Amino acid sequence: MVLGVKIFSDVPGRVLGCSFYKAPVNIGIHVVSGVNVSPSGSGASVTWNTAVPADSQVEYGPTNAYGDTTALAVAGVTAHTAAVSGLLAGTTYHFRVRSRDSDAVLALSTDHILTVAAAVSVSISPSNATVVSSATQQLMALVSNTQNAAVTWSATAGTVNSSGLFTAPTASSPTSVTVTATSLADTSKSSSATLTVNPAPSVLAVSPASLSFSGQVAHPIPRRQREHHEHRVWILTFTGVSDQPWLVLSAGSGTAPSTLQVSPSISGMKAGTYTGHVTLMGGGVTKSVTVALTVTAPPVLHSVSLSWKVTTVSTAVKYNMYRSTISGGYYALLSNAIAGVTYSDQSVQPTTTYYYVVAAVDSQGRESGRSNEIGAVVP
Repeated sequence: MVLGVKIFSDVPGRVLGCSFYKAPVNIGIHVVSGVNVSPSGSGASVTWNTAVPADSQVEYGPTNAYGDTTALAVAGVTAHTAAVSGLLAGTTYHFRVRSRDSDAVLALSTDHILTVAAAVSVSISPSNATVVSSATQQLMALVSNTQNAAVTWSATAGTVNSSGLFTAPTASSPTSVTVTATSLADTSKSSSATLTVNPAPSVLAVSPASLSFSGQVAHPIPRRQREHHEHRVWILTFTGVSDQPWLVLSAGSGTAPSTLQVSPSISGMKAGTYTGHVTLMGGGVTKSVTVALTVTAPPVLHSVSLSWKVTTVSTAVKYNMYRSTISGGYYALLSNAIAGVTYSDQSVQPTTTYYYVVAAVDSQGRESGRSNEIGAVVP
């Protein structure tokens, strides 16, 4: 505030009196400085400075007509902070700050822009599955709208490791288990899969009429699958023989009570259906058990092969590959320190479209701008 002096005179050179008055100082728009906004989730913190102590308020809205304001903070300060809440994800807002000093002189900032990022989302594949007691199920988590694709895993029963491999608990009756993936970028965002855990089939105590096995070319039958299909109990004194080289018995003879393990060996076999027989003889009785084996071809593995060109003056020593399922942004780092100019993405899922960009990194670890985007549709 500036004090002024008024002098009154009726004739030149003669002073009749004087008085003091307050000359208002306009803290106008030029004294609002350092406007800064820090978005966080569905809100933002706005800070600014004024030359003299003043109150604090923010106007905001989808256009520069604003329409909403924060609550007025009446305390006179020069360093101002106001919290804006209830903002919509993926929306652009206009805002300006306003401060009024003790003489009710109002200062307004210029118009500023705030863009709220799209909300982080998490999905799990598969979302539903059935597994056998103590068996495993691989789960995949996809995090969208953030470059941080990491998640933490949890399960209501059994265990799940950091890569999403679920190991079912031991179950004597059908049990429902929920497995949840939680985004590290936004821990309020998660997705869950429902897994039904069924008891392992009971072991037979008498000679079965037949046995059935299945396996995949070039892959041995997993241990638990063998336990599920192969362990059969015959209560008798016996000798046993197999009529196929791929059909192996754990013993050629035994005395009751005894367990005979029947194990198919599919190494070197082609895809197809095979039939063999196990013949058991004991106590004057001969029993033949038919064994069916189905060998399937390996599943089709999907991948995306990428290559790029560099200029003759390039100082790149390695490359970083980024991937997104949304064209134009939210790329997550897929692989870093790629030595060559080719890359094969082996982690793609069927019926999904992916978008890729690549950036060069020089010997000092500085990353270049990203390349043009290229899309790939996985059938």
